[in-house]
Amino acid sequence: MRTLSIAFAIALVGLGNAQAQEPTKGSSMNSTHADHCVMATTEADWTALGLSAEQQSKVMGIQTKCKTDCAAMDASGAKEPALSQALMEKHQEQIRTALTPEQYKQWLTWCGDRSRKG
Repeated sequence: MRTLSIAFAIALVGLGNAQAQEPTKGSSMNSTHADHCVMATTEADWTALGLSAEQQSKVMGIQTKCKTDCAAMDASGAKEPALSQALMEKHQEQIRTALTPEQYKQWLTWCGDRSRKG
């Protein structure tokens, strides 16, 4: 019941923000708030956002691949910000396709709120 309440609260908060800022593929809102969020969103966070077991499995797999890709890039010595940004955008797009449009908006809002809290 607590999880449902948290998901509802996130939905309410996200609804106002999502209506004011419609995220689109490649928009600066996506990359500003979600870059770190791609890897930092926990299993409990995904559950609170109302993901199904199948969706949760997909996003956790995407996160694992993202961590592996980032580690490989670091190990290769590649320090180009554009390469890193492209890698994060790739994984963020995969997350976008795993979620419903409403869940994706809620996640972006959650990421933005998380980044403002520090």
